[in-house]
Amino acid sequence: MRFLKTWYSSLEQYTVMYMLRIVTVLLCFCCSYCIGGLHSFSNKNKIRITSFETYLSTVTVPSSVECARECTRGDCCTACYNKTTNTCHLYRDCFPVTEQSDSGVLLRKNATKPTVHDITDTNGTTLEQISTTGIPTTNGNITYKESDDLTTATKPTVHDITDTSNGSTTLEQISTTGIPTTNDKTTYKESDDLSTATKLTVHDITTNFTTTTDKISTVITIDSTTENETTAMVIDCSDISGGSLSGVYEINVDNMTVEVYCEMRVDGQWTVIQKRLDGTTDFYRNWQEYKDGFGDVNLEYWLGNENLHKLLSTNSYKLRIDLEDWNGDTRYAEYDSFFVGSEETNYMLTISGYSGDAGDSLINPPRGSMCQTNGMEFTTLDSDNDEHTATNAAVFTNSGWWLNWSTDANLNGKFYATEQSQQTDAIYWQSWHASKVSLKSVSMKIKPN
Repeated sequence: MRFLKTWYSSLEQYTVMYMLRIVTVLLCFCCSYCIGGLHSFSNKNKIRITSFETYLSTVTVPSSVECARECTRGDCCTACYNKTTNTCHLYRDCFPVTEQSDSGVLLRKNATKPTVHDITDTNGTTLEQISTTGIPTTNGNITYKESDDLTTATKPTVHDITDTSNGSTTLEQISTTGIPTTNDKTTYKESDDLSTATKLTVHDITTNFTTTTDKISTVITIDSTTENETTAMVIDCSDISGGSLSGVYEINVDNMTVEVYCEMRVDGQWTVIQKRLDGTTDFYRNWQEYKDGFGDVNLEYWLGNENLHKLLSTNSYKLRIDLEDWNGDTRYAEYDSFFVGSEETNYMLTISGYSGDAGDSLINPPRGSMCQTNGMEFTTLDSDNDEHTATNAAVFTNSGWWLNWSTDANLNGKFYATEQSQQTDAIYWQSWHASKVSLKSVSMKIKPN
């Protein structure tokens, strides 16, 4: 009898402890869900944050996903992950100042939360939750490997995967992007051919999402539209989706893929056709090189005369030229109409409609009609098409350009690392700085009218 009483007392204590444990688990689940929440992030590769006015803190994490997870706490709105040092910098500002960086990943918290579906087994027990973007929480130790080519035109839909071993029992759900939810340790491989018009590449989604009886992990989703977002309809940078960051993109020129630098400004999305900033690229080139284009789109480059002609033939374009001197002062010149002819015309330039604060060095240059650029054919060191009767003007200007007798806008001239004057071969804009003062940087860019 005493044994039965002891056994009953032990059973009663065990039952109470078990009930308390269940209550504790439920409280932890509720707190974790309410505090952690479901957050969606957009990311951009090769970008880092340069402003520190709203800097919060820095932590060391193994991946960009974990960096995004850190940003779900407190008032963080953006984070910057360094893939080289594995550091995660957190910021309050949702739209901080950024610049290019090969090791940087910019993570921005999206304004809305992803919707959630419950996944249940056959007896109605909720096993896990998954966002409509397809990245789940799980109740096991599951690793999700990033996809190299996840492509879709719209947000992924979710469909069921059925266990063939026991009929129609729903084990889990998987998005059409191929990122699965998983129960226990079953892995479902994505399709090898998921391709539509718009490319969405998901990077760095490799981590362990762990849910135990007393801890619920936060859903982190990353909707990634990288700097390589390209479709057959992207003719120039104005076709890139709004809100994208400045950087290198692919455009379609006469059914050929061409890399360009897109400058996303308040006044529009500009396609950069020429850029000078540090002298790493020699612009004293021959005809074929200027025809095909040369340089590094991340640094200094020329888009190519043939690409220019084909691109400008698709629409009516305006030209903007941005200039900077060695004092850090900047000026600009815009032209409402800008066109380059075919190779049969030696890529003749037609330009009109000046505005800006740099002065007009192309149509009405300071030194008069002998330096006027409008209507001129392109000249290089090995193809003399200028108006000079005695010499090839490309030789003494050290450039390839639309040259008359000479030019007052030698934007493809020689780069000097310090300010120089009276240098006929330097990069200069005569209507801003007379005496052929060499400039620190210059860029030419176009956008449709």
